Amino acid sequence: MANNSNELIDDNYEHYEEDVDGKKIYFKVAETEMTKQEFSDLSEDDCEFIFQCLLLADDLLKKHTDGESLNSYSTVTLDNLIDLYNEDPKIFDCTKNGFINSIGAAFGHFLNKNLGTKWIVITDEYGDDFSCQIDELNLRAFPLNSVAKAIEQKREGSLETIYLLIKRQKAELEAEL
Repeated sequence: MANNSNELIDDNYEHYEEDVDGKKIYFKVAETEMTKQEFSDLSEDDCEFIFQCLLLADDLLKKHTDGESLNSYSTVTLDNLIDLYNEDPKIFDCTKNGFINSIGAAFGHFLNKNLGTKWIVITDEYGDDFSCQIDELNLRAFPLNSVAKAIEQKREGSLETIYLLIKRQKAELEAEL
């Protein structure tokens, strides 16, 4: 087991291939040591940040997709935008952080809308991170971080895979209640 997620190498992961909702997905899992975490609701500044990111996401969707907007998009659409960004980031009128934050906020918004998660801030020894979670199921995702890794590691279909895994995990956890 690695000390923390920043120390993981590919050998630390177990690789899986599964069918979820009729789609074949590939993912990897590793165990890390637990770090002390604090959970808090979004501050007014956090809410404003997410709102501004969603405005940029709406602009990016309208400009770089075929008629989609924040009112109608999917994780596949967001994955396609990430692929487009990885091919040529210069076509986007924003910084890399602006792209990551806006697409991450849109992914979080999608999770909230479709799975009933809610935004929170998690603080640990490495800093603060936005998360979307379902408290009673102890289920969480890190949308902005997910987009950053999809870009960094040139992952294709990453957000769709994460969504399908969380959707399946939510159903499994609810069945146990």
